[in-house]
Parts: sequence; structure tokens; C-alpha cells
Amino acid sequence: RPLGELNSSGTVCGTLQLPQGAEQSLLLMADGAPTGGYPQLAHVIAADWPAAGQLAPGSRLRFVEVELPAALQALRKQEQGLRQINETLQRWIRGE
Repeated sequence: RPLGELNSSGTVCGTLQLPQGAEQSLLLMADGAPTGGYPQLAHVIAADWPAAGQLAPGSRLRFVEVELPAALQALRKQEQGLRQINETLQRWIRGE
């Protein structure tokens, strides 16, 4: 391993990495490698993955630190909204 390179470690969807010598960081999404040796700067909470997946290359981001309870609450709220959309579509399909 070259001097200054980190050990390879697991990554998850939403990991923000900074490759050595790079001018920009990388936001790993569903197609990201399962491991990597670059510094992991931050993680996008799961509730924000849909919005992050729509970012254009080179987009600028501003991260806000959140605690785990707030991240879980945001995910629950998102899931509730998706359930409501699904229920509305199912009623429309049934002609109700």
C-alpha cells in the first residue's frame, strides 16, 4: 500500500469520499463500490438518497449534521408519504 493510503474499508450508499489528489469529492450511491481506501467525509441520510441520486455531476452540496433519531424520523416521514401515494394509486386503480 502506498504511503498515505488508507486501509480499504466498507462503504454504503450515501458515503462521501475524497480520493487522494482529487479536487472534488465523490458521493457513492447504489452503484458505488462496496469497499474503498479513500477518506470518508460524511454520509447522506437514507431519506435524502432520492434527492442525492438526482444531482448532476459537479453539483455543490451543503451538509448539515443530524443525529440518528432525526435521520430515522426523516426516513419514517418519507416512508409514510410513499405509503399514502401507494394507497391513493391503489384506490384510483380500483376506481374508488
